[in-house]
Amino acid sequence: KVEKRLPQFVASKDVEKLFHDLSFPDTWDGHTDKLLLSLLYQTGMRLSEALGLSPASVDGANGIIRVWGKGGKERRVPVHQNLLAALQNYEILKNRTFAHPTA
Repeated sequence: KVEKRLPQFVASKDVEKLFHDLSFPDTWDGHTDKLLLSLLYQTGMRLSEALGLSPASVDGANGIIRVWGKGGKERRVPVHQNLLAALQNYEILKNRTFAHPTA
């Protein structure tokens, strides 16, 4: 039987250094990259799970995100208020950036 490797964890000081040293441009892509890195680090979700999120996945009132994981199973991931605020701000920015002008 093959032994499973335990996951390697990143020390919080290393992640803080990463976010401090990285500069995210003030563009749509920069905001997206920063939010995606925050989501992955703070929630532990897989990249495929994060990419599958929609605004309906976020339950801000209860502080959770509903994630569809492997095998189509739903998981409820607790989320810190700061990340919920970042998600809400991102949604506002998305609506402003991609709003269709009315005729």
